[in-house]
Amino acid sequence: LLEHDLAQPDPARKVALHFEGRSIDFMPQPATTERMEQLCAMAHCAGFDWVHNEGTHCHASVMAASLCNACR
Repeated sequence: LLEHDLAQPDPARKVALHFEGRSIDFMPQPATTERMEQLCAMAHCAGFDWVHNEGTHCHASVMAASLCNACR
């Protein structure tokens, strides 16, 4: 999800942290289970507030106040 769609009815998709620069997806090559687990563990150790192994990529984000005035 790389969009910022305020008209989106689904609150989970309304504001993309990727759009605000507060989230990143890491993808190891090749994406094996072991590499994915290691990558997510390293993202957590690097200081990301939330890390989630989504199977095909590791999603990591940081907490911060929203930069979008319409979202506040």
